[in-house]
Amino acid sequence: MQQLRAVHFLDTLIVVALVTALVGAQWGSYREAEKAENWKTLERTVRERDSRFDELDPELVLVGNSILEAGVDQKMLQKKTGLRTFCIYMPGSASALWYAFLKYDVLEREKKPEHVLILFRDIVLTFPTYRTDPRYQSMMRYYGEGDPLLEELVLDPPINPLDDFLNDSWFLFRSRYQVRERVEDWARYDLLSAALGVEEKKVRKAVTHTFATRELVPELATQEEEVAGISNEFLPYLDFDAHIDRSFLPSIIDMCEEAGVHLILVRAPSRRDLPEQIAQRGLPEYAEELLPDYIRKLHAYLGQQEVTFIDFEGEPELRLEHFDVGDHMHLKTGRPLFTRLLAKRLAQAGVISEEKKEQLRKQASRD
Repeated sequence: MQQLRAVHFLDTLIVVALVTALVGAQWGSYREAEKAENWKTLERTVRERDSRFDELDPELVLVGNSILEAGVDQKMLQKKTGLRTFCIYMPGSASALWYAFLKYDVLEREKKPEHVLILFRDIVLTFPTYRTDPRYQSMMRYYGEGDPLLEELVLDPPINPLDDFLNDSWFLFRSRYQVRERVEDWARYDLLSAALGVEEKKVRKAVTHTFATRELVPELATQEEEVAGISNEFLPYLDFDAHIDRSFLPSIIDMCEEAGVHLILVRAPSRRDLPEQIAQRGLPEYAEELLPDYIRKLHAYLGQQEVTFIDFEGEPELRLEHFDVGDHMHLKTGRPLFTRLLAKRLAQAGVISEEKKEQLRKQASRD
């Protein structure tokens, strides 16, 4: 009986191996075709952005993620500052991609902007692996394949021996993120489409509308978003001293200095009720001690490096009704106000020359 079971087990292993090999070959071909198509789309996106950049020849370049997209009206900021302004943002991006954008897209140009502004949240500038999962890796590799710092901190991190073995020997493990995305897409769109007898594009449109940011309850979505971000992986990076030297921030500062570009770091404001919400979720130490201590050290460090630092935390003019989900500005009520406040702070920081200020005053009087 035991011998028979052993034979059955061996047969099962052989079948699994053959099926895995067959599916692996098909999946590999599919992934290569998808990768090539994604690469073409990425190249097209970058070319279009480069064309707009060159046409504008900006004096002020802003870099960030969806916080920047939701918070700053590029045309309004240009009008308020008198500086030709250009925004580079990718939703969800963080310091690794911002480093790549600056090094390979902004500072490599023969004609560089006078100012570069990074709009960031809290500890992101010294958290190098934040938002560097496979969703963002293709963009990082497009810009910085072979970049020593990207390779060291993000693209080639040390992994445990088991992960190393599985990555080399099992395609399903190596493609686990893509498999998960495909399964989620199948459940969200294909299955609904088949069950309801509706075209997939109509299902996608309906799902996108239903789960759009404007349809969420801001308070509930904010709580989930913020608390999810404060994880065991997140908390160690609140120790500024332990992580500053192994982050992208020192290199960003050095690159801008060497290029003769004025670097401006702007801490985005958070919802006025966030500390209270986080404390209610059992994380009072984060809201009351760890984050304030981190910001004090960041401020002192940037002062030593002679980097312009603008902190919007606690800005009295920004009230709860100016925010949407999380720290995103409400497009109608918050975005115009934050853009005006940013222009004002830039003027106070000396970013706008006296000549520009005079031109703006004359323009205002004519209007």
